[in-house]
Amino acid sequence: MTTAPLVDDGDRPPRRIRLTLDGAAGARAALQTAVTLARQFQADLEAMLVQHVALGRAAGLPFAAEVSLFAGAERRLNAPTMQRQLHAVAAEVHVLLAELAAPARINWSLHTLTRSRWETVLTEPDEPGVLVVGHQERHRLVVRTPVESAERVVVVDADGPRGRLARRVALALDPNPMMVPTTVDNLMPQIAALRPRVLILPAGAAAERLAALRPLLARLDCTVLLVG
Repeated sequence: MTTAPLVDDGDRPPRRIRLTLDGAAGARAALQTAVTLARQFQADLEAMLVQHVALGRAAGLPFAAEVSLFAGAERRLNAPTMQRQLHAVAAEVHVLLAELAAPARINWSLHTLTRSRWETVLTEPDEPGVLVVGHQERHRLVVRTPVESAERVVVVDADGPRGRLARRVALALDPNPMMVPTTVDNLMPQIAALRPRVLILPAGAAAERLAALRPLLARLDCTVLLVG
């Protein structure tokens, strides 16, 4: 009697690529990354537009307003206006996603996700997969030269199934990704110095560093892939 060899989760391709976005501005890079992975791994693409719960609640308060720290302008916030904006953003993302996904011939879907924080998606039980985290391009604190604007894929190297899957995902995007071991001291400052356009983190490593990950996202304008 023979037994089939065990197949580790890290050796199986992801069946689903999930993408979270908090707006349409700057979404193309994250969408393109997600579409590329879905095509490479013949996986389904599920795009989720995150609706910020806290901001929605604040909009229901009297005298709620958004103040631009750069221009000093003030704009009244109200729930109906925010709902219309969300629908408009969803329509814009839908058009862009359809444009990018059509040549790839992949199955895809788009819906809104009412969560206060995108990282809670990781707590849901799921088969091995990839979560692509995109965000709006606001006011960049890092100015890139033409050389730095090239796609630079950085992957945090880790042991185990998630680490192997993270490396496989990195190779699907770049034949020569930059590998950073999890044992490196001051990991996040080192990643920041590399100025990645795509940062790949095994889910375990990401969970341990979420507090440092949020400001890194805002400062570097990079697409983050959480693999688990």
